[in-house]
Amino acid sequence: MFSDSLAKLHFSLLVAFTLLWCGASLCAGQLETQLRHEVLTTWTTDQGLPQSFITAIARTKDGFVWVGTMSGLARFDGLHFRIFAHEGPSSLQDRIVGLVRDSDEGLWIGTQHGLVHYTGGTFRTIPWKGDSE
Repeated sequence: MFSDSLAKLHFSLLVAFTLLWCGASLCAGQLETQLRHEVLTTWTTDQGLPQSFITAIARTKDGFVWVGTMSGLARFDGLHFRIFAHEGPSSLQDRIVGLVRDSDEGLWIGTQHGLVHYTGGTFRTIPWKGDSE
């Protein structure tokens, strides 16, 4: 699941770089100019991430790109990042160690404190055996 998302990301990057490399023709030159204005090439706190060190990336079926950082979770809609600092469990404000899309349009989020599942607009902490609830 994560490897599928990663493979799609790598393929998309390969296509984008190939198109940019073929910029010798007028048509490709125009496309390159257009892509420079429409494609985000760098994601940092300047673009809205909670922290610039990205630890995990996943794309859900609804088209959102989820980004885990050392300081929390963000969701990219193609234009803007939304940070989940005050929504969901407090563990979403800490280091995100993994993101995996599931088959039911949900997202599994591994944090330094445990596991969280996101589905239907709701975050749910998955209790570990021995956790105090």
